[in-house]
Amino acid sequence: MSVRALPFLIAAFAALPAEAAPSFDCKTATKPVEKAICADPGLAALDSAIAEAYGRALARVAIDAGAVSRLRETQRVFVAERNAAFVTPGYRMDEHLTAQKALLAGWPESAHTLGGADVSAWLKTLPKEVFDATSDGISDDAETTRLVTTGEARDFTLTRLDARRAVARSRHGTDRVEFTVEALPEPVLIAHTRNMQTSTFTYWRPEGSDAVVRPHRPSIAVQAAVESLYAFRDDAPAGPGLLTAVAPDVARHLAAREECAHWAGEVSDDLPAERRRQIEKAVARLKCDRLPAEEARLREARVADPRTIALLDKADELLGD
Repeated sequence: MSVRALPFLIAAFAALPAEAAPSFDCKTATKPVEKAICADPGLAALDSAIAEAYGRALARVAIDAGAVSRLRETQRVFVAERNAAFVTPGYRMDEHLTAQKALLAGWPESAHTLGGADVSAWLKTLPKEVFDATSDGISDDAETTRLVTTGEARDFTLTRLDARRAVARSRHGTDRVEFTVEALPEPVLIAHTRNMQTSTFTYWRPEGSDAVVRPHRPSIAVQAAVESLYAFRDDAPAGPGLLTAVAPDVARHLAAREECAHWAGEVSDDLPAERRRQIEKAVARLKCDRLPAEEARLREARVADPRTIALLDKADELLGD
């Protein structure tokens, strides 16, 4: 081989794709399923892609601790199912991994079948409690069903029902309830009750195997976004997702503030030493002591952005001192 040809061979080998590596260290792999992934470049590439998709999905839902918890549980269940199915004859791990990759790539919409549905699909199983904040209320679930299906009930009439929004008005006063499905970051039904004195928000989402719409508590950051940014005009449909107006750095700040408030609420002299160490690690990881200065910087940087200032103000109100 001539010396002159050597650079071209080196360049050719450099252009070849690197061997696919999974998301874990194959040198320390002990489980048979992990060893199988390490031995198969295709499976290794899929495992790596799943890890990347999972990380991106976590970033998309980071503003809501509940959504993060549900995503983590979904991934935990997938790993457990993969490990258990590996020893089953006929198991196609490539198909299983490909399906999980697609699920995570579209998360959270891909995991919630009602996410793209019309508001009417959500209203069909709505309980009467959604009207508790109104002056008249609704007597039973049958009356709620009658309102949704016929547009008329004893005390309310449905004045609007389209793909994204429904409006119910009281026959006897100024009360109105607006319903809309929003990605917060998971699809959630917002019920906004308004009368002469108050404006109240409640949140609902399908839960359980029966997918019945039940009360939902989103994170403080999400509630702050809704209560400071929510606005509809009677002559226009619902706008784009409310969280699109929240900058990523602001969303991360608010999520960290809520987590820090949670850990601070557990501080007590009666806690076991192990729990105290867990709290200390969480507080250090979140850099809770830096959050006041971070909020000051966010306010200064966005002093000309009234929506962000209103969002931070609302978060302060909801989280307290």
